[in-house]
Amino acid sequence: MASNGTPPASGGANRNLGPIIVGINWMVFGPSTIMVGLRLITRTWITHNLGWDDWVMLLTQAINSCGMGFVMGEVFYGLGRHKHFLSTYQQSRFLKFDFLDWIQVFITLALMKISILLFLLRLSKFDHLRRLLWFLIAFMVLTHLPLTVLMILQCRPVEKYWLEDLPGTCWAKTTREKIVIVQGVVSIVTDFIGAAFPVVLLWKVDIPLRRKVALCLLMGLGVVTAGITIVRTALSWEITSEDMTWVGVGNAFARIFEINLGIIAACIPLMKPFGRAIRNLIRTQRSTERLDSDEDLSKHDHWYSRWLQTCGRRDVSSSHGQNEPASFEAYVRYTRDWHRRRRPPNAAAANCNPVMSWEPSVQTSRGPSVQSLQLPLHGVPGADDRYSTVDPIVELKGILETDFHGEVVDDMEIGRAL
Repeated sequence: MASNGTPPASGGANRNLGPIIVGINWMVFGPSTIMVGLRLITRTWITHNLGWDDWVMLLTQAINSCGMGFVMGEVFYGLGRHKHFLSTYQQSRFLKFDFLDWIQVFITLALMKISILLFLLRLSKFDHLRRLLWFLIAFMVLTHLPLTVLMILQCRPVEKYWLEDLPGTCWAKTTREKIVIVQGVVSIVTDFIGAAFPVVLLWKVDIPLRRKVALCLLMGLGVVTAGITIVRTALSWEITSEDMTWVGVGNAFARIFEINLGIIAACIPLMKPFGRAIRNLIRTQRSTERLDSDEDLSKHDHWYSRWLQTCGRRDVSSSHGQNEPASFEAYVRYTRDWHRRRRPPNAAAANCNPVMSWEPSVQTSRGPSVQSLQLPLHGVPGADDRYSTVDPIVELKGILETDFHGEVVDDMEIGRAL
């Protein structure tokens, strides 16, 4: 292997930071991919409001996956090592993957911020705020498109960037640094505006102050991305170094964290409905395990035991496979509602009709008694279909849209609150 360039100041040590770069790359790329997947699951099967912001985020993660491959190629051909210990072929291949990586960084960052702006656009019902968001989207397109073209055309022919012996011309490395700085400034400004927008959007919403502050902080996580972008912009001088494979490691780390943490921060505010679905699935599973136990129901002082003894037991004994799941469904729904409202059930009002109803009359600290609660059963004509399916995700859809205290749980509800 031929050596190139000036020997490193470390005395000739052939150190390799490549494994560390690969490990950190996977450490942040994996969670960002999972978060995008959970976002699509939540929007498709739980809240049922898949939109353009989700599709743009999916495209962002797809291009980010290509960037993951480019970083792996850079590491394979010398990123994390001194240029002195690399062959001419390795340096050429490294420069090619570095060129492709910067192109995808510009595209990925632009799409990620457009996705965030589209998400905020869905929440805003005020014309002046919507016009501002559309202006920012157009601003991102009109700035990143020419910057990406300039990054591609910095050498003529393009291959001259990684093939130094090829006839042609290239701009000075300082010109490339200025392009990176301009892109960084645009990203920083957009991130801070996007982080401040939820404060303007939610401040007049009639929700408790503590919850309002939590939502603003949650939806303003773009400040973290802005901080990383500042670091990356400050390190832009590294791309002009002659020993870029070693000196440019800090800038490479900043790009990796900027993209992946930005994607994670954009998806976190949409995860509350998914978390609520998981909690309700766990509660339903625990109720199922208790019901499936072999203990005699008559030993338990519970409304469902008494109801089975008075009317449900006759149906179960006559046609075990038909009515028992329906009774269990009623049991799960009522138990869930009872635990959330913290009201003792009124078993005396239960009857043997296909759809049971009762009037809880106990007063609690939360307010007066609620209206009669209808419990649709599986297979009953005219019953509510939301709870007649065996799919637990679909079954829980109705309780994921709003909670029992009327609190906002997804972006559409925030929009309607405005």
